[in-house]
Amino acid sequence: MLSNIATILRACGRDIADLVQVRVYIDSVENWPTFNQIYAEWAGASRPARAIIPTGPLHYGLKVEVEATAVRR
Repeated sequence: MLSNIATILRACGRDIADLVQVRVYIDSVENWPTFNQIYAEWAGASRPARAIIPTGPLHYGLKVEVEATAVRR
């Protein structure tokens, strides 16, 4: 899903550095360390505001859902 976000940003002429807010819905706090490591590698030096929301089971058995907001600079 993170690569999909990067692809969408590129299609709009933007990149990860243009992200200002990322919300992460995660099915279990126990999965947070693994996701956080993957996210840190993906985001690199970019540090958009981030909210992590443990939700319990997500639709379709997903482990993580991500909502991202970018702005033009």
